[in-house]
Amino acid sequence: MSERIDWMRQYFDIQPLQIVFSCEKHLISGDGFVDDNPENVLYWARSHPEKTAALWDAPYNRNARVQRRLRSWPELLDFARFLKLRSS
Repeated sequence: MSERIDWMRQYFDIQPLQIVFSCEKHLISGDGFVDDNPENVLYWARSHPEKTAALWDAPYNRNARVQRRLRSWPELLDFARFLKLRSS
């Protein structure tokens, strides 16, 4: 996990106390959710029907049926902007 923390700090200036690691991701609420595991995305979306979840595209999840798929960093930024506009 230290590598993930270092990566998030380097690229997003996120501090370790702002990071939550969980295998029960559906228990964490937020305006949106992004994950590369289709099961996590679908379960989170069912647990938060008024919010928006997206699947981070990867070769191993191309057959997954989800409402929203993000294929690039610019798409992720657009998704974050969409969530911010919707919540304000």
